[in-house]
Amino acid sequence: MGIDMEIYNGNQETASKTIKAINITLIVVIAILAFVLISMTFLWTPMTVNGPSMNNTLYDGEHIILLTAWYNYTYGDIIVFKKDDERNIIKRVIGLPGDRIRFDADELAYYRNGVKLVEDYVSCEYTKYYIEDPNIRADVKSGLCSSEGYLVEEDKLFVLGDNRTNSNDSHRYGSIDKTQLIGKYLFGY
Repeated sequence: MGIDMEIYNGNQETASKTIKAINITLIVVIAILAFVLISMTFLWTPMTVNGPSMNNTLYDGEHIILLTAWYNYTYGDIIVFKKDDERNIIKRVIGLPGDRIRFDADELAYYRNGVKLVEDYVSCEYTKYYIEDPNIRADVKSGLCSSEGYLVEEDKLFVLGDNRTNSNDSHRYGSIDKTQLIGKYLFGY
């Protein structure tokens, strides 16, 4: 009784191919996991929207992805920032450094550099009480209601929630510093 060397060699080759396939699969899985972890650390991060200030664009409890590196922002972008020791805050960019933002209480509308903003994303109508809110800082209110408007300072952004009558934003506390930025809204899921 002898060993058939062709059968033995065939099984050895099959086992070797199987081990090689498993190794390649493990390498691919490890590479994908490493890419995801590095991306989440340096490029993007998941977040959950907390509160109604961005209704009808984003809703309380909605999951979103933020781009946290190598992004630019402009008018209309949705950003997340940290204000003081509060939790992450999500708002829309309305004014960039050097812009003059004005709220016309008669028209119940915002102006940027003298041009009335068309804001089809705003989820509610303004009321006369919007600008009479006792939580508005006096200097912000006087700037917004003046003919010149509120000046957005260098390295700052003027941000508002889309649900304007239910949003703690720049109309109350003024511009935010760019150093407070965490990321820019990429997409929701």
